[in-house]
Amino acid sequence: MISRAKCLLVIFILVAIPFVSFAQAPNPREDFAKAYALYSSGSLTQAKELFQHALEPDFSLADYSLYYLALISFKEGNLDAAKEFLSQLRRHYHQSIWFHPTQLQQAKIDLAEKRYTQASETLRSLRAENGIRPEITDEAIFLD
Repeated sequence: MISRAKCLLVIFILVAIPFVSFAQAPNPREDFAKAYALYSSGSLTQAKELFQHALEPDFSLADYSLYYLALISFKEGNLDAAKEFLSQLRRHYHQSIWFHPTQLQQAKIDLAEKRYTQASETLRSLRAENGIRPEITDEAIFLD
């Protein structure tokens, strides 16, 4: 009787362990890659969900996720959410590659909210910056 119980226990363990060990843990890198592919194909709602999964502070592309979440929110017309994502990006990742594009996106939000003076100041500031990508400067000139 005891050997039968041991045998059943061993079988249970052998059957249960693969399910436990192969369970998918959230992987921010995979989530980000899938989210970017969805964003690029225009599936914004699905991309948004995955970008939100990739917001772990220790994840190296969290600033990218915040930027794309801001763009998605802007495209959806949710300007408050877009501003919040941009604010988080500026606060936590001020050395990010997305810092200047964030300023440009903020100016676009200001224009959408008819805050023309604020938008103009931001755009002038961007144009005066040294070392930013030419496409950012060009768009800042175009928008102002």
